[in-house]
Amino acid sequence: MILFFIVMVPAEVKQSDQFYWFLLGVGALMGVFLFPIVAFVLQRSILMGFGHKEIVVDETRLRVISRASPFWSTRSCALSDLGGFRVEDPRGERFQFLEDGYANLVAVRKNGRSIHLLRMYPTGTVDRLCQDLPKTIERMTSLAFAKNDERITAENLNLEHVFPDPTKINKREGKPIGSNLLLEERGNELLLKIPALGFGKSTSGFIKLWVAEFVFFQMILTFGLVPALIAGKVEGQPSAGWVIVVVFSLVFVGIVVALMNAAIRKGSIRVNDDYVTFSQSGLFDQREERWMVTSTEEVRVAFEETESDEGVSWTNYLQVAPDHHKEKYWFFFREKPELEWTATCVNN
Repeated sequence: MILFFIVMVPAEVKQSDQFYWFLLGVGALMGVFLFPIVAFVLQRSILMGFGHKEIVVDETRLRVISRASPFWSTRSCALSDLGGFRVEDPRGERFQFLEDGYANLVAVRKNGRSIHLLRMYPTGTVDRLCQDLPKTIERMTSLAFAKNDERITAENLNLEHVFPDPTKINKREGKPIGSNLLLEERGNELLLKIPALGFGKSTSGFIKLWVAEFVFFQMILTFGLVPALIAGKVEGQPSAGWVIVVVFSLVFVGIVVALMNAAIRKGSIRVNDDYVTFSQSGLFDQREERWMVTSTEEVRVAFEETESDEGVSWTNYLQVAPDHHKEKYWFFFREKPELEWTATCVNN
């Protein structure tokens, strides 16, 4: 970026002191944001390529430690917050990861947040840990706590299997660990509530970091460039500066609106003796559809494949069959295991 400005800026501008202060500011921004990200990626790459794993259980916490001297990384979960374990099977038609015989092992908190303990390890190792870890946790907490309400038994830790491949759909009798879906039965009526995810669960960690950096740049423009433009202290064409401010501000508003829409999406499914009713609402739309039970064959989990210059992406959603009107994508903002459980409940 610095080289770009040195080459492209006219010679008369380079002679001013402000230009070199500008270059110093660009270098500082690179040092604050990009260099730490590069260091983080390098550390994780070294740990994944040359490190080994240690899974440690004590009286209060479950920890997974990755070591590749002199680098290490530790992630932990309080045993009181642990909801169970998840096995991610990479076998499928769309996600061509590896040949059969490998899986991921994930520790899932009661609030749905997860910690990857192992990635792409032999299924024999993963299956053995699925048996040993709950028993080890039960033994450690039994030795440490005498009260029954503080001990954790192996039966209280759920175990679920998921397939990340969007085309591999299974029936799911148990609700996914940490899901906030609510199932209520009122006489001859079933009500399944799909609450909003909120900003924390609807936004990935990478997007949160990206948004934080965008907010930082927006603050620089708002409290740095705008006052300079108003005071007439910016060299060159002020109109170019105003265009930059307006474009960045519009993009920032669009990002905020999109995040709000993702955070407040919610819906519900109501089933009684006569009708199946789906409702879904967001920031920009609210719709409801009803089908007669006698004309409804099933509710199934479908998927859509989208190709772009960045690659191929897949989206899972609920579909009512048969729907002779137009195709509708119900609850596409939910994870596939939640959609599988929802479809199983409604079909039952």
